[in-house]
Parts: sequence; structure tokens; C-alpha cells
Amino acid sequence: MKYYNFINIIKENLANLSQTSKVVAKKIIDIDTYFNLSKNEFDISIDLINHSIEDFLNNLKLENLTTISTIILVKNQENYIGNVIKHISELADEIVVVDTGSTDNTISVVESLNKSNVILSEDKWVEDYSLMRNKQLSKASGEWIFFLDSDEILQPISDKNYLKQLLTLIDYLSPDNPVALSIKSYAPKTEMFFEPLRLLRQKDETKFTGLVHETIVSNNKLLSEIETNISVTNYGLSSSEIQKFDKEKRYTNLLLKNIKLDDKLDIRSLSQIDPHALANSKEKYSYKAMLEKSLSIDTSQPVSLINIKHSKYDIFLIHRYAQMQLEDDDLSGTLRTIHTGLKLKPDYIPFILLKYQAILLENHKKLRENLQYLFLDYLSLPSDAADTSHVSPQVLEALIGEYYFSIGEFDNFENVYEKITDESARQIIHPLYKKFENNEVK
Repeated sequence: MKYYNFINIIKENLANLSQTSKVVAKKIIDIDTYFNLSKNEFDISIDLINHSIEDFLNNLKLENLTTISTIILVKNQENYIGNVIKHISELADEIVVVDTGSTDNTISVVESLNKSNVILSEDKWVEDYSLMRNKQLSKASGEWIFFLDSDEILQPISDKNYLKQLLTLIDYLSPDNPVALSIKSYAPKTEMFFEPLRLLRQKDETKFTGLVHETIVSNNKLLSEIETNISVTNYGLSSSEIQKFDKEKRYTNLLLKNIKLDDKLDIRSLSQIDPHALANSKEKYSYKAMLEKSLSIDTSQPVSLINIKHSKYDIFLIHRYAQMQLEDDDLSGTLRTIHTGLKLKPDYIPFILLKYQAILLENHKKLRENLQYLFLDYLSLPSDAADTSHVSPQVLEALIGEYYFSIGEFDNFENVYEKITDESARQIIHPLYKKFENNEVK
């Protein structure tokens, strides 16, 4: 998918649109600032820009704005559903809440809100997120559909008409091409976020696909994907919610099922599987083999810039593959793969993190090896070594203690310290023991 910033396209083609290009340019810049459209990129043909700019501007009148329905699938979310509905109410003309089998007070909470634009219905849950989303489309009357999770709370927006204005503008510029918009879904109290596609236009006849971590697709035409600044706090990403709904296991199984159901290798699902979830699974090595197949032109050669199949998921696949290598204690392989990833995207924080995790483990490995050699040297000392060296052998015991401290084996560290009687040796290790005694280490 190739993306364009349509404001820049208009600016580049002003000469073909109007004789009053300077005036028009100023208006476009104002619109650009007001709507933050410089950050919303999507694929759009140049011929769609060949409207008069005056008509384009007039189409943004408030009385011409499009309508939005929000659809929320919910089960056992009595603690969140009320706030989810309250926060989305300012943006949506209609809110369709579909309960899928709650046994707590979820339904009572929804009914107690007593909102005229909230429609409550029920549907039996099927372990297929796309199927469940697609089934609800017929229940909504809006021209645009905004799918929201029952634990996602909309972050404050300064202008409640922003989304409607943006969607109306898209209707004008791209009336016939299918369009889908993403939101920013933030984990609580972190800067980590995902950008799932959540808004679709009813008349485009687009749909969701994928058993989990679903996305929007178009059957007949190229889908234009637009990034927005609409942000939510996704409490479903909190550890308590992940545990409550057994998400790690369920989602991993569904992603693996996605891959098995796809005639071709589903690299999108591959890129979304967390290797840690497969640590003790029989699927671990088949998953790693699938990653190699999806990434490498020649699977007998290491991942490198000249040996990768290019796709929109390159970065994520490389990261997952490096994670698998680290799980297998292949530290040199991890660093080699991460080196390739950093060549493609130098500022990608997960690569930088994984690189130094691998280096740290490599250093720990070397420390353990050196500790073994130190033990051998210590045990091979002759009985008169102290006399000939004028130093107690316990200074080596102190150094052994330091090694234990460095690799986090604090029980062994404490045992070594307590056995040291030589004062000069004890002074070597004492500062570390004070940290240990004051609980300054983990």
C-alpha cells in the first residue's frame, strides 16, 4: 500500500485547479492546521483532487457532516462499560452495545445510563473476532462505523466535531474508493500503543478478517488506510485483564489457527504472535521455521539486508525472529538479526532494547565462564600460596563473591561473604554486602 498526504498533493497541483492559487493555498494551510490532516496519509488518486477548492471548502459546513455509529461488543465489563459509553457519546450519533454473555452487572450498568442513543442487544459469542464484528454491522444506521472495545476509553478531544469533519472530508475526496481509519490504542500508564483499523464506511462493503487482532479488508478495490489522532486507553492491555480473559493463550491459539487456515503464509498473524507465549509449547520450533520462511530468501543463510523478502511487516517479523533466537540462547544470531533490523529502522526502540538485552546476557555468560576459571585457579592454589604471595587466598573468595553479585546469585554471594575472615578480603566485598543488606539489589 502506497500512502500520500493529500494536502501536499493539493498544494503540488494548485496550478491545475485555480487561478487564485495563493488565496487557496492559505486556506489549505489553515485547514491543514485545524484538522491535523498533515498526519493523516492515505492512498488517493490525483484525479479526485480535480475539484474546485471552493467546493471542497464549502463541503465542510457543519450541517453537512456525516453520521457515526459506534459498535461495542461486551462481556463481563461492569467496571469499564459505563465510562466507555460516556466518553464516546460526544462523537457518536448512535451507540450499539452487543452483550455476548455477561454474568456480572454489565447489562444493568448499560441500562442505568438511560441514554436514548444507546441500543442494547445480545449475541452468542463465537471465538472469531472478525465474525462477531461483521455480524453487528446490520444493527447500525450510521454512514460510518466506529468499532470500540468494551475496555477502551476515549481520550479527551478538544473539538468534538473533529472526527465527523474528517470523515466528511474523506467522503468528499474519496466517495467511491473503500476507506478505513486507524486509531491509537494505548496501554494504561505507558507510551506503548497499537494502531488498529477501527472505522469503516458502510457503503464501502468492507469487512473485518482474522480470528483475532482483526483488520479491515476490501474485496473488490484497493483499501485506503488513514491514520488518525483519535486515541483510546485500552485497559484490556493491563495484566489483570489479560489474566482475567486468558488472553495470551487464547490469542496465540487463534493466531496459529489463522496461519493454518490461510493457503499462503499469513505473515501478519506471524508478526503478532508473542514468542514468550510459545516458550514451553510444541509450536515453538514450527513458529520459528515459519518466521525464517517468511523473512529469508534463502533459509540456509542468516537474515541480512540482502537475504530478506520485503513486506510491510519486515520490522515486526525481524523483531519476532530475534526474540526467538534470544529464547534459544543464540546470542550472536540475535545480535546479527538485530543489526539487520537497525539498518532498516535505526530508531526502532524494540530493536535497541533487544540488542542490549542480548549484550547483557552475553556478558553474564562470559562472567559465568570466567567464574568457572576463577574457581579452578583458586582450587589449584598450593597450600603455601599465602606465604609466597603475602596475601590471603580469601581475596580470591571475595572476587568470587563479586562475580556472584554481578550475575544476581545473591544467596551464593551471602554465603561467600559470611565465610570470609580475612579483613583485607572482607573490605573488597563489604560495600556490595551493604547494598545487599539494605535491600538495594533485586
